[in-house]
Amino acid sequence: IAGAIVMLISAPLLIEANNIIMLILGLGVTLVGLNIITAGYQGLTPDLVPNEQRGAASGYMGFMTILGNVGSLALAAWLFAQVNLHSTGANTIRRGAVLYYTSTIAILLIGVLITVIGIHEVPFSPKSITLAQAESRIKFQFHKWFGRNWIKPWREYNFTVVFLTRSAV
Repeated sequence: IAGAIVMLISAPLLIEANNIIMLILGLGVTLVGLNIITAGYQGLTPDLVPNEQRGAASGYMGFMTILGNVGSLALAAWLFAQVNLHSTGANTIRRGAVLYYTSTIAILLIGVLITVIGIHEVPFSPKSITLAQAESRIKFQFHKWFGRNWIKPWREYNFTVVFLTRSAV
């Protein structure tokens, strides 16, 4: 939440930046907020994901980060498509900046709200952490056992034929 508030503060600085000092100040505040948010999200992975699934969870986190960067670049390219070396209209740039920073802050706030509302962390206590990890490990082991013993055999032709012929008798 703190990172989102800092990012929210940085949006007007970037929208109103009409000199290099304001731009650097706005970008600096944005990076502080971004680092706060990133640290929070990175900390959720080991807190909430079982050891066996952390690699996949980190992969999804990396993919979504890249997707956000590419989506942000695409949005900027679309909003500033009319700006080129020969036509640099100040109104076009200002309108694009307002739309860009407003939409990115809105998307950021939606993501933060989903996280704050949807994720309920367990307060730190060695006993509760151990219990939560054991419960998650049991679920993962059951899922593995079920797949190995009840799903995988059906993928074998011989097992399927023998099972169907015996059950027909």
